[in-house]
Amino acid sequence: MARMRARPRLDIIGDGPQRAELQQLIYLHGLGRRVRLLGFEANPYPHIAAADGFVLPSRSEGFPNTVLESLALGVPVVATPVAGIAPLLARAAGCHVAAEITEESLAEALDRFCAERPRRGSPSLLADFEAGAVARSYEDLFDDLLSRPVRAPTQTAMLRQEATR
Repeated sequence: MARMRARPRLDIIGDGPQRAELQQLIYLHGLGRRVRLLGFEANPYPHIAAADGFVLPSRSEGFPNTVLESLALGVPVVATPVAGIAPLLARAAGCHVAAEITEESLAEALDRFCAERPRRGSPSLLADFEAGAVARSYEDLFDDLLSRPVRAPTQTAMLRQEATR
């Protein structure tokens, strides 16, 4: 936030062991009027739905459910390039992915987002993640795997198996 040209307001939802450190950074960088720590919210969706954008500043991510939830609410996303998120957000209007997982790169992506002032998006691109679509993808995968001929193990593979017993 301190490195950005734009001056957006940031609400951070959640709590954790780094809260005091985060409060100190907010104070040291003079961001007290722009950054609010909302703490734990049992239902964060009203906050997300009311936001102009959602930021995922992760350095690593398993599967970014919060991104999908934000997109489902029509909220554009700015994120670091984790968990294969770039191809998903490339299809979503108004979304931005930082070039790298660095503070500078995320600040640049946020500046682009703020300059663009994107409109709310459509959750239609999430159709690939609906339960039926995911189940069909698995069915297709299993059908493909089961249709392949079974090959007998080679002599080398059988020797490796013996050696590990």
